[in-house]
Amino acid sequence: MITVDPVVALKFTHISRIISVINTSVRKVRLVISYLVLDPTCTRTHAPSHSSSRSHSPGLVNRKKPKMDLGGSSSVLPSSRTSIRTTRPASENIRKVAVTMNGRQAQFLELDQTRPLVAIMNDICKGWQLTDTENYALQFTDSNRQNYITEKNRGEIQTGTVLKLTSSPVRTSQEVYDKLKDPEWTKKLEALKLLSTLSTDSSFAQEFISKQGLYLLTSIVNNREQYIVSWDIVDEVFIEKVASTLDDESCYSDNNVDNTCLQTALEIIEAVLLNSDKYTIVEKYVTPGQITKLMTVCRKSSELHKNFIAVINALLMKADRQKHKEIAESLQSKMFRNIILD
Repeated sequence: MITVDPVVALKFTHISRIISVINTSVRKVRLVISYLVLDPTCTRTHAPSHSSSRSHSPGLVNRKKPKMDLGGSSSVLPSSRTSIRTTRPASENIRKVAVTMNGRQAQFLELDQTRPLVAIMNDICKGWQLTDTENYALQFTDSNRQNYITEKNRGEIQTGTVLKLTSSPVRTSQEVYDKLKDPEWTKKLEALKLLSTLSTDSSFAQEFISKQGLYLLTSIVNNREQYIVSWDIVDEVFIEKVASTLDDESCYSDNNVDNTCLQTALEIIEAVLLNSDKYTIVEKYVTPGQITKLMTVCRKSSELHKNFIAVINALLMKADRQKHKEIAESLQSKMFRNIILD
């Protein structure tokens, strides 16, 4: 009997977005980590503001403003009272923005889009007397978009945007990786919260994957028996999402060398069937006919066939007498017999 931890499964699902952004070849844990139930929270502190000198760098003006600490808020600039005044004519390349940092008073800036991002970062860090500029990066702060700002997406910055100075992708990915390796499960959960927020960002994803982070996640999932929790906590939304992988042709084929995405989905379905009372939910989304079709498409994968048979056996074991009879009859088809013989 396969024992799979639903907590691990539920908390790893957002990383699928890492996979789709970087490379379809790394979609192997897409299923296990594409759904997360815990929303990450951000603790914001309001430390006394640090004085900053005026910056007269061309295109980035640090104006003296009324004391107002946004504390990392993702709201847009409030009203004309906090707008940036400038004596020179407005330019289509200038974006009037606020930059926040936890524990610091916000900087109100005129961001010149013609300047290199590195130069702008240097000026922002100087405003807060930060010397290790390479360890920081700018992020959007919208609730549905917290991506790092790069030369490629900086065009999305508009006047009124609130940006956040935070740890760089290199530094953050290393922090996540180290916490995932920590023997304490609480540290792993902290890392997962960060992953759920940053998994759609290509800059972070590239750094995380380059550190073998994806393989580390897979290793944790493969050792999930250390963190046993009842599969009864799994809800229908999660089961439906897992089952939808069986209809996603991009996750499997005879030409796909790595079918781990589909294999993981089948393992989760089997575990839910065997270790919970969710049979009536599973049967709505997973049928013997569907499994038979997949066995035909993936006929060359012996490993997948083991998972297919395991799911069918689990369906038979949990079915009532009438359902058991229906499943058994469907398995008497010539197509199914040919697949088994092949």
